[in-house]
Amino acid sequence: MSREESEEGGVYVPPVVFALANLTMTISFVVAGLGFAYLLYGIFAGLSGFSGWDAAKQQGMLGIIALAGKAMMIGLGIGSLCAAVIFWFEEVVGYVILISAGVLGLGIPFAFPMLGGEIASKGVANALGVFPLASIAPAIIGGILVVRDIFSKFGRAIQRRGSDADLSQVKLGASAQREQKPLRTSLLGKCWEGSYCRDWVRPHCPIYQRRDACWRQRRGCYCEQEIVSAAANKTQGGMQLEMAPSSQYNYANPSAPGSTAPPKVILNDSQKAERCRNCVIYNDHQSEKYKIVMPLAIVATVVLCALISPLMKQGIQGSFTLIEQTVAKVSFSSSSESTVTLTRPPSTVEWGLVGAFSLMIVSKVLQIVEWCVFVKKI
Repeated sequence: MSREESEEGGVYVPPVVFALANLTMTISFVVAGLGFAYLLYGIFAGLSGFSGWDAAKQQGMLGIIALAGKAMMIGLGIGSLCAAVIFWFEEVVGYVILISAGVLGLGIPFAFPMLGGEIASKGVANALGVFPLASIAPAIIGGILVVRDIFSKFGRAIQRRGSDADLSQVKLGASAQREQKPLRTSLLGKCWEGSYCRDWVRPHCPIYQRRDACWRQRRGCYCEQEIVSAAANKTQGGMQLEMAPSSQYNYANPSAPGSTAPPKVILNDSQKAERCRNCVIYNDHQSEKYKIVMPLAIVATVVLCALISPLMKQGIQGSFTLIEQTVAKVSFSSSSESTVTLTRPPSTVEWGLVGAFSLMIVSKVLQIVEWCVFVKKI
């Protein structure tokens, strides 16, 4: 994250802090990786003869396992915290940390019996018990980043709904000034009902005369010079206003010698659509569309999540059963029964997970709505 990005986020952190955080993160993850590798080797190979060792050696090995576990636990906790500081403005980091914590805490203990391992000694049991504990700190940090990302999307959506269209990238009519909107005949106004339609052009505009919208006809005053010229010629006293773009948007090659005007370009539908996407009127229309669609999308998604919440809860319960059945089928263990029995979370935790999944779904729906309205400009 650069200085500029941190300033955009409203908090400036000196570069030396980021350098220190990056160094600390690297060291922490290296320490955690060494502890992880040692414990992984132990449960799959090194601790196979633990039961036959004498008491002193067993006790010493349990101490080493505990030390390796602490190294992995502290390393992952500090490393994840530093990663959160460094990549605070990267929305994907929280999800990566959270998923990685889930894989670490659940994947290793479940993969061990699937690969034919048996918890035949206290050493193996202690080593396996470290992984869920080591995943707690990264899971909390990743969860905080995910919640921050979700609420950031909600805040951006509300802020964007309350603001006008961003016209910084508009090519057609970028310098146009807003005027008072006329009385509307529909919830989502047409081009001539917007604040960028000029009073002196409107009566002479073929789009207004048809009571249609310029983005449906793919032509209008901000992209075709003749509409403005015709309106100016019919207006008493003449009006001078640079509304339509320069000739490069409407005409092709220079005219032949002796010609009075360059030939008109015949644009195809995709070129006309691109012209609309770069027009001040259509971008203002998209902003108004978003103000209507965004709350409807939130309400519809929340209602849908509420309706399917019992199914989501059943899915959480069924996932535990599916994991147990998968372990029993693919395990190399000689026993025909599954050697792993998952502890079911209480009902309140399951409903909490349903609520978390619902928030994530709503945030992704808002992201899709923004993409459709402001990026693809559908």
